[in-house]
Amino acid sequence: MDSAKLLKQTHRFFAVEANNAAWAEIDPPGDAGRALELAWASLFHWREAGGPIHVARAHGTVSRAYLLAGKADLALEHASLYALAEGADDWEPWDAYFLLAARARAFSLLSDPRATQAKEAALTLAEALTGEDKDICLADWRSIP
Repeated sequence: MDSAKLLKQTHRFFAVEANNAAWAEIDPPGDAGRALELAWASLFHWREAGGPIHVARAHGTVSRAYLLAGKADLALEHASLYALAEGADDWEPWDAYFLLAARARAFSLLSDPRATQAKEAALTLAEALTGEDKDICLADWRSIP
């Protein structure tokens, strides 16, 4: 195996591991600093080994980590970066849900009246999903303040 392929595989491995570890801190809520470090690590490795959708989803994870840290403005910024992938061929219906849920959480933290509308839109999207995706999104939705 050539070194470039090995390096890409290594970045992918660390992207997945850092993402999973970040989510272990995010849900249920744990150490915000560690969640941010891991989310940023995942983003770095996805930039090296993934496609645009992987980078966008990593921004979604960074957004959730910033929410855990109480940094709503930064969470909204990264949710906007997640939104840049909207409409891509590999954009999934649950991506739209998690984007709206990130916005709803950030607006809620900011006491912004748009929180209610974003939360209702996220619920509509979650209810339209099927199977495990629906179960995951509805469980997540119930945790939006």
